Amino acid sequence: MGFQVKFFLILGWGCSFLLLFSCRGSLSGHDHYPVTNVSSENTVVNLDKELAQTKSLLVSLELELEWLILRKEIVLAKTRANQSRESSLKLEREFTNFKSLDNRFPSQQGFILEKKKREWEARLKVKKEETNRLDAIVRLLNRDMLELDDKLRHSGFRYQLPTFTSGQQTVHIPE
Repeated sequence: MGFQVKFFLILGWGCSFLLLFSCRGSLSGHDHYPVTNVSSENTVVNLDKELAQTKSLLVSLELELEWLILRKEIVLAKTRANQSRESSLKLEREFTNFKSLDNRFPSQQGFILEKKKREWEARLKVKKEETNRLDAIVRLLNRDMLELDDKLRHSGFRYQLPTFTSGQQTVHIPE
């Protein structure tokens, strides 16, 4: 299941439990308006300490979210670049097959017209330029990740990419 599906599933269960337990209380006047006593445990020092911990947690969560968003963009960009590279290689393979057929053709002029050859070469050139452009985007995003990594280290945080295991073989995800 995706992250969003899990999130909404947990949120739905949590809301249903809150609804279930909130409906079980009595409605007597004494319980309806409870008098709150200020706890002696909540001193200013304890509250300041808890506030500092909460602020630190918020900062770490914001940095983690920023890292996750950038990591997602990098993975998507690498996927698009590799799809473009795959498409370019397939097109080049087809063109090479046609050229080899043309070379084996008994006639001097071959069976592929010059116009068709230029069209194939133009399509190959466009595909390679697209692949180069997408590779440049990946490099820019990786540069942004290095800057974010420096920001995280400066803030005292560190991260490690997860290592997934598949059967008996361990697969490490490269950056």
